[in-house]
Amino acid sequence: MSVLCSLFFLLALLWFNPSLFRPEYAIVMIGILVGTVSSRSFPVRMFRRELGLLVALAVAGVATVASQVLSGDAFIWRDLMVTLMLGYYAGVFIFVSMASGKTITYKGAWIFGLILSVVITAISIFQYFNLLNVNSFILPSSGSAELLREGVFWKRTVGTIGNPNYWGFIISVALALLTYMVFWRGRMFYLPLFLGLLVSLILTGSRSALICWLSGTMIGGVVVAFIAKEVPRVGIAVAAALVLVTGVFGLELTDYYENKERFSVTNVDTLVGRMTVWEQAWLTTTQDFRTFLLGQGPRKGVDTLHWGDNSYIKIFRDYGVVSLGLYLSLLWVMVKRTLRHVRTQNGDGKAWAIVLFFVLIQWCTFELSADTWFFVRVSAPVLAIYAFIVAKMENSESTLKSTMGNRLILGSEVLGTR
Repeated sequence: MSVLCSLFFLLALLWFNPSLFRPEYAIVMIGILVGTVSSRSFPVRMFRRELGLLVALAVAGVATVASQVLSGDAFIWRDLMVTLMLGYYAGVFIFVSMASGKTITYKGAWIFGLILSVVITAISIFQYFNLLNVNSFILPSSGSAELLREGVFWKRTVGTIGNPNYWGFIISVALALLTYMVFWRGRMFYLPLFLGLLVSLILTGSRSALICWLSGTMIGGVVVAFIAKEVPRVGIAVAAALVLVTGVFGLELTDYYENKERFSVTNVDTLVGRMTVWEQAWLTTTQDFRTFLLGQGPRKGVDTLHWGDNSYIKIFRDYGVVSLGLYLSLLWVMVKRTLRHVRTQNGDGKAWAIVLFFVLIQWCTFELSADTWFFVRVSAPVLAIYAFIVAKMENSESTLKSTMGNRLILGSEVLGTR
């Protein structure tokens, strides 16, 4: 199961074939089948709230499509794809939590995350500078390949995803792990990898991913300091900042980057355009009680490209306030559950709970400028990380309670015989 779980992450993030078949879907189904045959516990009860909300979202989606058809709009098979997406997400919860037994340790997960971070950094840098001519075989048929050509203004790394913003978000997730290890745990040995990931994030030109990483670090750091009394090491933070500034200016790294105006505070045209679309979506959806409740229905064809890059707005416009409320409830359940483990766990469990909290804050922030929820290659790995960490912590707590209970029973029996 640990091999299948590793393959899931690798294929979801690095399989760049844009064909209809996605191997990670098959991995999830095979993993559930293997777990069932090997009599592993079925974790429905452990994730009953999360799975229940996914089922409710699927029901709400079907109700939206039915309402759309009854109002006279055409129906196409793509309208019900949201139910398959939600079923896949539920499968990810079940598969990863089944795999999160004794065979996958916190240390093993850290090593895997470290290796994956190195691979992501290498892909980003090799792709931007076209080292070893990698751009000839990574996404050669994708429209995003235009962003990789030499001399193209606003050249941006797209990774194996084909989209610089989503690839930037994946980098930010890896950065959450390295940020905690370097600045909270003081592992300066990993500072070069942290800086490599940070450079990779900049090479994507994704302001959304950069902001979400900063939000996860700052907001997450304040909350963790308040509820867990764990703060970053100031000395290490200052030293890392000095290394970063020295590297950027001393080595004149800005001369190698073509996107210098990408992060300018005056570059707000995209934001203004998105806000206009958001306003239009709000007005068109709230003009009728049916659309306010159940949405206007799944967007079709090219119209999907014009909803404004915001998952919250997209869910509200297409599926109504009911689905938006259910989605926000799912996010709240995940954040609340993670914070509980931040307070109660110790050692490696607490470290991973903090990293997970950083990632969830990043995800909630990134959703403001991307449709992550509907892009399964990004959302599924995040849900898998959540399922793995929560399942590990829940299982360890259950084992501890069982052990303590057995000791109490044994102690009572011993006392009773004296």
